[in-house]
Amino acid sequence: MNCSRSCGNTSIPFPFGLEKECSANSKFQLNCTSNLTLIGPSYRQYEVVNISVDGGLLYVNKTYDPQQMSYDMYEEQYDIDFSEEYGIWKWVISNTTCDVAKNQNQTRYACISTNSECTNATHGPVYIGYRCKCSHGYEGNPYTSRNGCHGRHSLHL
Repeated sequence: MNCSRSCGNTSIPFPFGLEKECSANSKFQLNCTSNLTLIGPSYRQYEVVNISVDGGLLYVNKTYDPQQMSYDMYEEQYDIDFSEEYGIWKWVISNTTCDVAKNQNQTRYACISTNSECTNATHGPVYIGYRCKCSHGYEGNPYTSRNGCHGRHSLHL
C-alpha cells in the first residue's frame, strides 16, 4: 500500500499514519484536513504539529472543543497522556511492559527494526507503557524493518 507520510508541513512517521492500514493500529491513525494533521474523535480534535518517534512525543495544539464534551474514554482507549490541551503529549505503543510485550505476543511486538530496543515509559512516577527506540549509536525508526534503525555514520557516506 502507498501510504502518505506528510500532511501540510507535518511529517507522519510510522507507527502513525493517515490512511487505514498505514498505521500500527487505529489509535495511531491521524486525519489530514486542509493541510492540518489532526488526532482525536470528531468532537475533540487536536492539531499535531510534530511527532517525535525517538522521544515518544506528540506536539499538539487544541483546535476544536464543543461545550460540555467529555474525552475521558478517548484518553483511556488510546494510551496517550491528555493531561495538557496544548503542548507535548507522551504516547506509548501499549500500556504493557517490555517483558510482557516481548513474551506474550511476538507478532504484535512493535520494536521490529534491527538495532532497536524496547523501553518502559513513565509520566512522572506513573508507568504508562512501552515504546521503542533505536539502540545507542543508531538512528531512524525502530517501528519499521525497512529503513529502520541504521548507524549514524552510514548517513554521511
